[in-house]
Amino acid sequence: MNEYDDLWVDVGAIRTLKLIASQKSKQVLKEVGEKNKDRADSVEDAIKYMESAPASLADEDLVIAGKRVAQAIKVGKWQGTKPPQFNEKKAKALVACEFIAGRDLLIHTATFHKVDGKWRLRGVRETMQALLAREPATDAQSDERK
Repeated sequence: MNEYDDLWVDVGAIRTLKLIASQKSKQVLKEVGEKNKDRADSVEDAIKYMESAPASLADEDLVIAGKRVAQAIKVGKWQGTKPPQFNEKKAKALVACEFIAGRDLLIHTATFHKVDGKWRLRGVRETMQALLAREPATDAQSDERK
């Protein structure tokens, strides 16, 4: 609702509600969309995602579950996911999802727990952001021709 006057907090809350994708989440998002006009587009995208009947974010195959999470969070252009990292018991895992948004390189890390033979999403957080250098202008002379 932008009660903290921090649009990044709003983004995190909207993404969380989107990934939960329950009827209560949808109801909260509708309230947010009415009160927080700065995030109306994000709220609308989240509700559209929920109404599209997306595939479950849980799967027996962790790689598939990681890809589904990356596609669900859509932060810019998805560059792929890194191989999972496991705890010693292989019951918990981290999957890094890489995105390019404008000039930002973003890594969002999804945490999964294996429950009853399926990898279940427990959370997603932005773990890295880096500003990429601008590409050189196309009309500039290369060093070879100078």
